[in-house]
Amino acid sequence: MSVDERKQMWQDRINAYRSSRVPSVKAWCKQNQVGVQSMYSWMKRLKTEEAGT
Repeated sequence: MSVDERKQMWQDRINAYRSSRVPSVKAWCKQNQVGVQSMYSWMKRLKTEEAGT
């Protein structure tokens, strides 16, 4: 998986979380079998890249 594909995969996951009605990242991650720390890390990483662009 390329870097761009990985970024897109995580952006898709973040978008899915934000559009869901799940009240917390932790609960969403548990339902979708995604690591909580990975989710927070990617949210921060992609937000930082977006702000720098």
